[in-house]
Amino acid sequence: MATTTALSVIHAVLSKGSTDKAAVIRLQKQLHILGYIAKGGIDGIFGLKTENAVKDVQRQYNKVNIANIRIDGKVGIVTGYAIEKAVANTPQLNSEGKLVELASKYLVWAGLLTTEKAKIDTVMQRAIISFQSKNGLYRTGTLNTPTILKLVDRRKSQVSIAIARTTIKEMANGEFNHETKPVFLTTGLIIGSTIWLIWWLNHKKAISMKALA
Repeated sequence: MATTTALSVIHAVLSKGSTDKAAVIRLQKQLHILGYIAKGGIDGIFGLKTENAVKDVQRQYNKVNIANIRIDGKVGIVTGYAIEKAVANTPQLNSEGKLVELASKYLVWAGLLTTEKAKIDTVMQRAIISFQSKNGLYRTGTLNTPTILKLVDRRKSQVSIAIARTTIKEMANGEFNHETKPVFLTTGLIIGSTIWLIWWLNHKKAISMKALA
């Protein structure tokens, strides 16, 4: 019922230059929740930033759905429904669920939460905002698509770094095994080990020079 009401509000197409300030503000608040516009961008003016934010929503919708929306930055029935659906599926304050639990694990790994959460309380909301701020995302406090993608990306980076450090340590100690040897042979790890080796040699050189002094 709420969705039907919302769709009736934006039955008329909203686009760049629209003068229905109340409808534009409502749209901008939704775009903020979704992580595509800053809080300061909620001004009732449908300008270029709002148009680009709508295009971002349309692109994201097309990535996960078979039916495509025209990427034109205009909000009619179809795009309006997509936005409503995305907002409804975006965990916010007091939201629960598997996505919230998984995100809380990532935030703990990132050092922004001390304990895992089953619900977005004010503590987790602050952690989300902190993560968003550190990673160049809009500070929404919601688990929108850009935030989830960045959380996953950062976790992948942490795992890769951990593997690289372990392998380099084993290399230095002559402790290759059947799991770490193939990993070491990858291009990324070769580069990492080279950087580590340069640092180690410079470090040893500095110590030697200190001793001579």
